[in-house]
Amino acid sequence: MDSDIILKLNNMVNVLAKSLLKNIKNIELNSEFYICNIITGECTCWEYIWNSSLRDKCRHCYAATLFEKTQYGEYTEIIDEVKKEFVQYFRNKERVAPVSVKNNIIYKGSIEDSFTEIVRLYNIQGKQLK
Repeated sequence: MDSDIILKLNNMVNVLAKSLLKNIKNIELNSEFYICNIITGECTCWEYIWNSSLRDKCRHCYAATLFEKTQYGEYTEIIDEVKKEFVQYFRNKERVAPVSVKNNIIYKGSIEDSFTEIVRLYNIQGKQLK
């Protein structure tokens, strides 16, 4: 991206951050952190700016929502629900894969077996993608 586009995106982030912070005092904006509104799903990250119309929340807001839920709910129930949603996401990806490359542990296994397989594959392949 050229510097003009980056400058305009940063201006958009600053406007969003000011609207999120209008009723909060003594908060310093830091470029290494994001501000999320877990009620509306707004975030000061570029992911939110680019994809907000495609997805309801960015990953930062999703993580902040999970953290907030763990403060008031049963920790193990929340972890189990997130694990279930995570496995379902990967099962949906396997559903459209050709039979010859479909991972049946993820596609047909239990939630725990599927999750373990996803983590195993990430440990092998995921770190190579970075």
